[in-house]
Amino acid sequence: MMNKKIIKQKLKTSNITVVLLVHGDPPRILETIKSIENQTYNKKRISIICLDDGTSPNAIKIIKDKGLKIEYMPKKCNISFAKNFALESSKDELIFFLDDHIILDKKSIAEAINVLMKYPDIAGVCGRYRSANFDDYNLLRDIKRESIYKKNDFERFITLENFTTFSTGIAVVRKSIFLNYNFPENIFPNDF
Repeated sequence: MMNKKIIKQKLKTSNITVVLLVHGDPPRILETIKSIENQTYNKKRISIICLDDGTSPNAIKIIKDKGLKIEYMPKKCNISFAKNFALESSKDELIFFLDDHIILDKKSIAEAINVLMKYPDIAGVCGRYRSANFDDYNLLRDIKRESIYKKNDFERFITLENFTTFSTGIAVVRKSIFLNYNFPENIFPNDF
């Protein structure tokens, strides 16, 4: 096992790949991309790849206009296939999975890396988010996240005793760990 001090030093200067999972016609795709570009973390250390899963021509145009790399997924593949593809094709140890509708705070990447440095034995960090549109459904979902699942502003370890979901819609993971334990492709239907 690598010394924790060495792990911390490597993470301080880590490159990170943001894997943007794009599907359909995401109305806020440009805002999502800009939120990645506006991170306080060293921009030279951030790369972005977009995984296209039946994305609209409008979204593809926005992605191409921003000069981002697009990887086209096979038709009817599931989300686990796409995430495993990203893990295998990225050169970086840190992978930030991000859904196409999430707008990041400007410190999101730096804060995730800080948590990984603080706890070198954990596999990943998932983010906390609030809905952008507070219709009844989103507001209820946010209240449920806060009150039932206790997903608020403090760090929480997910263990068998203290279990909640690990959202890979907004998560930074260590590639080396997840290559040993791929996302299960047989569990979810292709249109999941």
